Amino acid sequence: MRIVLTGGAGFIGSHVAAALLTQDPALDLAVIDNLSTGDRARLGTLPLAFHRRDVREPLDDLLADTQVVVHLAASAGVPRSVADPLADAQANIAGTVALLESCRRAGVRRVVYASSAAIYGVPDRVPIREDAPTHPLSPYGLSKLTGEQYVLLYGDLFGLDTCALRFFNVYGPGQRPDSSYSGVITIFNARLLRHQPLCIEGDGQQTKDFIHVHDVARAVELAARTSGANGAYNIASGGPTGILHLARTMRRVSGRTVPIEFHPPRPGDVRQSVAAVQRAAQDLGFRAQVGLETGLRALWQHTDAAAEERAVPFPVGKGKG
Repeated sequence: MRIVLTGGAGFIGSHVAAALLTQDPALDLAVIDNLSTGDRARLGTLPLAFHRRDVREPLDDLLADTQVVVHLAASAGVPRSVADPLADAQANIAGTVALLESCRRAGVRRVVYASSAAIYGVPDRVPIREDAPTHPLSPYGLSKLTGEQYVLLYGDLFGLDTCALRFFNVYGPGQRPDSSYSGVITIFNARLLRHQPLCIEGDGQQTKDFIHVHDVARAVELAARTSGANGAYNIASGGPTGILHLARTMRRVSGRTVPIEFHPPRPGDVRQSVAAVQRAAQDLGFRAQVGLETGLRALWQHTDAAAEERAVPFPVGKGKG
């Protein structure tokens, strides 16, 4: 079997590559990444073929004899999309359509698309089901929704076997705290490492649905080999976590009693977010397995060990609530 993974040198992509090869060591895996934000070193010595290419260019040559394409390549992050909506649309919309055309010409059987919970905006009710209204609050959310709609449309028009995985708040080892895609866990972790206060924007009672990157990688692996599982799927833990509770838990896990500071809430922030996860469980056989505290402990141990090895502090932004 041959799988092509776009964006495979990124935070999530590198974990997906490892999960695919763990499940099938004989897999013919090719990774495509333009390295605009990815890092070839993330892939280490994994037995795969790496191609520095952009999904906006024709990729028919790399997709020949490919059964499945997993499309993770994207311009990720809300701040970046607000600063440059055109670049966001070119990468996430035009890039997705160009890749779909390459898939169609090459006869690819299945496309798995990485979407985002950002497509929902402020939910009408929680937990958020896949058929909930979509009201993106940023160009990034809109571009991911548009890309998802193109992927599903190609399934209807051209017979591609397609699905979209809507990732909620992904965390885990390898996420850079200075990245525009970084979430509150990564930033809190970096601030704990430097004995800095944890900054919460709002009262801390807002909730998010966190999911470990190992679980996300497993969901992608399941979707890649589950033919006929079409449509959109929430990929999340299915449980809400309050930001103040998160901050206290991370202090306890790290053993560092830094202050918790409260700052004014950001306009447009989603107050309550938790996903309905039954559809992914039924169709893909996926349920998150890494509990939050287990994941936080593993992340802290990884971060602390990596910092000690480098003896260089992380660049750190203000925490997000």
